[in-house]
Amino acid sequence: MVVQVSCPANAGTHSHAPSAEQPQIPTRPKVHSMRYHTKNVYVGTTTMPSAFSVRPAAGTSDADETSDYIVELFYHSNRACSLYRTEDDFRVLVSGILSNNVVPNMPSLSSPPRVQDLEAALALSIRADRTGCAVEYFLRRRMEDCGGS
Repeated sequence: MVVQVSCPANAGTHSHAPSAEQPQIPTRPKVHSMRYHTKNVYVGTTTMPSAFSVRPAAGTSDADETSDYIVELFYHSNRACSLYRTEDDFRVLVSGILSNNVVPNMPSLSSPPRVQDLEAALALSIRADRTGCAVEYFLRRRMEDCGGS
């Protein structure tokens, strides 16, 4: 399921606000590769995704052994990025957000957490604290996220 990220009321002043003519999330976005790490393109800390989805990594050939979930971030211009995250990454995100903010309806992450709860936690975290350290760390690309391509 793709979750749209809604921007705050003053989003027109931020660079991450999607343009009015932006089409719906494409079905086959161009996934970025390792070369974008050197160019600092599509870093979640400078450009927020317009949407994202979370799915289990089990059964996929490109996930590393330590990752539990694949988080796909969708950007403008038909671009996307896949992040590989563990349950602990999601728990660190939620605890970091809750330590600085009061976030109503934040789901508790049972073990193992449901994908819907992970998506809800990520969406609420982005909405609650776009510039906070927890969101920045969670969205920051790591070299293993690109799968060496």
